[in-house]
Amino acid sequence: MNDLDAPLDSTGLRLRETREYLGFSEGEQPKDLRMDPLVDDLRRLAPGISVGGGAFAHWLPPPADVSPDDRHGALRQAIRSATGKCLTDLLTEAGLPAVEPGHLASGSRDWPAGHVGSVSHKGTRVVAALAPTSDVRALGIDIETLDHVEGLSEIDGLGAADELPPGYEAVGPGILFSVKETVYKALNPLTGREFGFDGVTVSWVRVHSTEMRGTARADGVAVDIRCSIALPSWVASVALVSA
Repeated sequence: MNDLDAPLDSTGLRLRETREYLGFSEGEQPKDLRMDPLVDDLRRLAPGISVGGGAFAHWLPPPADVSPDDRHGALRQAIRSATGKCLTDLLTEAGLPAVEPGHLASGSRDWPAGHVGSVSHKGTRVVAALAPTSDVRALGIDIETLDHVEGLSEIDGLGAADELPPGYEAVGPGILFSVKETVYKALNPLTGREFGFDGVTVSWVRVHSTEMRGTARADGVAVDIRCSIALPSWVASVALVSA
């Protein structure tokens, strides 16, 4: 779930033109993000972590106002703008300079000194999390939809059948995908090493109707994993390595 930074999308729609589609004049700041229950889910999962974000569907123009060829470009630029807004708002709330973190050569965000963070977006929702390294060594978050997971268990390297949360076989592959995504996001900046989903093992220690907790292991590191399916058709996941 990497945020998008390319100056041109695949249709060749330029950013300035796309900003006009989104209703932003030159130099104008994006609109506010709307409250979203996925942000509340993430805050419940990790109460000591700063979490921000929301929905930005209201930034998009009516489909009838944008040609079919340009709609994808408009969405891409909305994602970019919403991610930037999400990050600067989160940093401001943390008392840090409101400057969107750039990217390192690895693709990870260059978080402010003494902090770790993570970003995720899906559809027209974006979320971000931030924590001081005095409390958390590594942090990953992810949001995914669960209404398209049929056949996901057949993806090579996703995981073993006994890694699925018991009682949730129908949406378990989607949950497992999200959890392993958070583990990668947390550990890759920490260790500097690449690994696939088949390099992550998951075991669940508590599974309730809408919330699950467990432990993942990857690259020799144990990771605290937590996920919520309180919002129908969605999963919100967090991976933490405590200081």
